Amino acid sequence: MRKLLTNITACCAAIALTTGTAGAQTKDPQLKGKLVRGSEVVGAKVFNQNGDHLGEINDIIFDENKGGVTHAILAIGGWLGMGEKLTAVPWKFIKQSEKDTPGYVVEVDKAKLTAAPHFDNDSWPDLNNTWYEKNGSYYGLTGKTGKKLVRYSKVNGVELYDQKGEEIGNIKDVLVHPNSGKVAYGVLSLDKWPSVGDKMTTVPWTLIRQSEKATTGFVVNVDKSKLESAPHFETNAWPDYSDPEWNTTTYGYYGVNPYWTSPYTY
Repeated sequence: MRKLLTNITACCAAIALTTGTAGAQTKDPQLKGKLVRGSEVVGAKVFNQNGDHLGEINDIIFDENKGGVTHAILAIGGWLGMGEKLTAVPWKFIKQSEKDTPGYVVEVDKAKLTAAPHFDNDSWPDLNNTWYEKNGSYYGLTGKTGKKLVRYSKVNGVELYDQKGEEIGNIKDVLVHPNSGKVAYGVLSLDKWPSVGDKMTTVPWTLIRQSEKATTGFVVNVDKSKLESAPHFETNAWPDYSDPEWNTTTYGYYGVNPYWTSPYTY
C-alpha cells in the first residue's frame, strides 16, 4: 500500500510539473511568433481586417527606456482618399498577418483612421510625452508617461560608442518581437575594432542607450573584452534568431533578463 501511495504521489507531482511547465510556455512570448528585423517591418504591407491592402509601414517608434514598440507609422493616405499621408497607430492595434501574404493587419476601422491626426513625411510631430498621451487618448488608451521615444529610422545606421565615449561601429538593425511588442536586440557592427572586422553581433537592447554626450549615436554598456568574445557573424550568415536556445544562450552570455520575461505594456 505504501509503495502504491508513493507511486501515485510521484505521478501527481510529475503531472503538476508538466502542467506548470506547459502553462509557463503558453505565457512565454518567445514561443508566440518569431523575432523579425526592424528593416523587415518598415516597408511591410498593411491590411485592414477584411484583408484589403491599405498601404505600408513607413517607420516604427519605440520606447528606449523599456525597449518596447509603441507605434507603427502608417503610410495609408491614398486608401483614405487624401493623398499620401502618415499617421501613428499604437502597436497594440497592429498584428502580424496570419494569411499567406506577409504583412501586418491594423485593427482600426476606416472611420477612425480617416479622422486620426495625419502628417507629411517632412513635418513629423515632436515625439514627446504630450504627443504620446494625445495619440493614446484618441485610440482609447491611457499609457504611462516618462517614455523616451525614438524612430527606427533614426537608430538604424547611427554611430555606436563604448562606455568611454570612443566610436566603435554602428547599429545595423534591431530585432523586434511583434507579438510582445519588445525590441529584443540591437544588431551591431564593430568595424572600428580590427579584432572584429566587418562582422556583426547581437546585444540585448537593454544594454544600449542613446549617448548623452554626442548629439547622435548610441552607447553599448558592455566592456570591450565581452563584446570581442561574443559570437559574431557575417552579413550573409545571420544566426537563427527564431531558435529559443540561441536566445537563451545570448541573454545568458550578457547576464540580463530576456525580453520574454517582461512583455511591453503600452
